[in-house]
Amino acid sequence: MALETPLHENKKKGAPSRKAFRQMRERRREGIIKKAYEYSKLCEADVCLGIRLRGSGQVYTFLADPSGFWSSFESQLEKYYPTPIRKTTEDILRSRNTQQGRQESETSEGNIEST
Repeated sequence: MALETPLHENKKKGAPSRKAFRQMRERRREGIIKKAYEYSKLCEADVCLGIRLRGSGQVYTFLADPSGFWSSFESQLEKYYPTPIRKTTEDILRSRNTQQGRQESETSEGNIEST
């Protein structure tokens, strides 16, 4: 049986710094939220995703729910402390538009410099 290493442990360097671990955790959280968004769009599904960090108790939610099916879940979390960090479909679209705008401006700056 192979020994499993924790996700936050780098085989070459040992345990990463706290900052590196937080960054990795944030990237993974954003990745799973993006996947939930894509699933809701491609499969025409109402999606509710909840992530709770065990150490701090911080809760992150993502709702892609135009029908209101998951509204009872959302109302229960309103009483929770620390206050949950909520994301919706609109937040994902806004961040995508911001990223596309940055990429377009970087491309146009590169074209200007090369001429």
